[in-house]
Amino acid sequence: MRSIKAQYFICFAVMGAVMPFLSIYLKEDQGLTESQIGYIVAAASLSVLVTPVFITLLADTRLDPRRVSGICFLLSGSFLLAMGLFEGFWPALVFFSLHSLAYVALLPLQDGMNFSFQRKRETNGQPPEPYHRIRVWGTIGFIIPSLIIFFLIEGGSSTSIILAVAFVFSLAGLVNCALMPDPRRDNKPPAAGEQAGLPTLGAARALFTENALIFCLGMALAHAASSAYFAFYPLYLTEEIGLDRKWAGLIFNIGVAIEIVFILSLGHMIRRLGLRRLIVLGMFCMALRTALLALVPTVGVAIAGQILHGLIIIAMHVGPVMYINRLASDRYRNSIQGLYTMTVVGGSRIIGSILAGHLAQTNLLLLFGIATLVTLVTLVLFLIAFQPEESDHSPL
Repeated sequence: MRSIKAQYFICFAVMGAVMPFLSIYLKEDQGLTESQIGYIVAAASLSVLVTPVFITLLADTRLDPRRVSGICFLLSGSFLLAMGLFEGFWPALVFFSLHSLAYVALLPLQDGMNFSFQRKRETNGQPPEPYHRIRVWGTIGFIIPSLIIFFLIEGGSSTSIILAVAFVFSLAGLVNCALMPDPRRDNKPPAAGEQAGLPTLGAARALFTENALIFCLGMALAHAASSAYFAFYPLYLTEEIGLDRKWAGLIFNIGVAIEIVFILSLGHMIRRLGLRRLIVLGMFCMALRTALLALVPTVGVAIAGQILHGLIIIAMHVGPVMYINRLASDRYRNSIQGLYTMTVVGGSRIIGSILAGHLAQTNLLLLFGIATLVTLVTLVLFLIAFQPEESDHSPL
């Protein structure tokens, strides 16, 4: 299991090198406006509508997911490096979109590989390792690049150094994929009662029916609202609060560090509260954080709000992966993660990023206020319509 833990660590390290600094880099080094930044993030999100479902389908049918992941690492890092060679809106849009086209496939792919490894352990009579104990290595990986980048910027580097750091971690991901054992199941006919056919169609039947459909609608609204925070919180720190850019990554990662505690406690929290209540609690924390950013724009509040980050990530990114996997069979365990990423995460991020860019150019405080209202609608939807299921208190 060391290689799959390393996969999560490296994959999130690539993200951790870019995300906390992206809007600052695009504005200060590339000279772009907030609305242009919004369009770049939205254009990058278009890749989520194509790559995850196509790549995970290949992983469920023909190709070795390790090789697919390795290629994605190499391409995503190379396009980031290329972005630093040009200036202006269109080169940034093209190269960052190409980076995203390759990178977004890694997230559902690694989840699918992890769950396939766990199924193999069960088949061999070994206990599966709970998802949160694997996923926590991604959280740790997200933090490390900000520490590196802090000292590089302190030493005189420009914000563009984030691209080189991300490329180095991408190469590490390529090497790790080459060393990983084969996660694929044996070629067996479908189990009794399981329909044959295209894995993506089986995934769609499981994902878009009854309670799962309500879940997907709520998460689409939540991801649209979260676009405001993840795209423009760094600019909020430098422009609204007046902090130096070198602090953006470290402040961003205060919440990520606290997130480790929540993820390691996830099994206990699910057994006590259930997954549905945890998601509702995370949505409340998300609404509270954006409301505080809008109403009380101070350094203390901006930092204190990071305490809520762990529950928000569980509600937005960890809990959903666990819930979606419970809907899957072995035949489409990769595909259902890719389909969810495409249909729920992708479209909502595109709309959310474009709107967030225009609102940010008008007023960053207004942006976070609107995000709060959308999150409150999501919270009400989960409270009223989404019902707990039999596996609600299972930590696996």
